[in-house]
Amino acid sequence: MSPLFNHEEMREGSVEPKENKGKKALDQSKINLIKKCIRVKYGEKILERSWSEIRTSMNQKCLDKLKQYRHLNPVYIFLLKIKLCLNTYL
Repeated sequence: MSPLFNHEEMREGSVEPKENKGKKALDQSKINLIKKCIRVKYGEKILERSWSEIRTSMNQKCLDKLKQYRHLNPVYIFLLKIKLCLNTYL
């Protein structure tokens, strides 16, 4: 995924985000390109059968990027706590 999506896109997005999660959808044209490559190399049947697992794996990679960012950037945690605090009082 790294050749198609930068670190920021991956940590802030997911393949097919749920509405209540607040994550952005990754660029659909890039997702379609991934699907096309799988379809060309392995066929439509494999894509249909495996897409759920592939999507889960891609979403996990995005989550891993977010966890890595949070671990390496304590300022992010501080800002997140401030945001939560402000939301509580507003």
